[in-house]
Amino acid sequence: MPLYQPGLEVPVLEQFSLKGKTALVTGGSRGIGRQIVQGLAEAGADVAFTYRTATEASETAASIAERTGVRARAYYADVTERIALGETMDRIAIEFANGHLNIVIANAGVCQNVPSLEYDEEAWSHMNSVNYDGAM
Repeated sequence: MPLYQPGLEVPVLEQFSLKGKTALVTGGSRGIGRQIVQGLAEAGADVAFTYRTATEASETAASIAERTGVRARAYYADVTERIALGETMDRIAIEFANGHLNIVIANAGVCQNVPSLEYDEEAWSHMNSVNYDGAM
């Protein structure tokens, strides 16, 4: 069957719809992560996101859900704690996503505004444990 059939055009936004999909975004409570969560929700996905330090993560999720009409929920997780993060992801899949996630975005990240040669070992280790190890 040809991809294009005259008279059967599907609106562009429908082709990109995520309705019925579930997503997880690490570090989704603010910054780039929050914008990713918002975009996924606007596209129709139910979105869970993790946070570590945000004090208003639940309110953020409620606000996104109210504005977009999809489910959104915040879960505490520290991406540097591999076993605990895995358990949280399993919990999200089971209680939020009916057993499976369609989309996972490893967004959590940190940085410091310090010249490269001035990082101390502790700061360097923490940044790498979030930005590299956390994504793995």
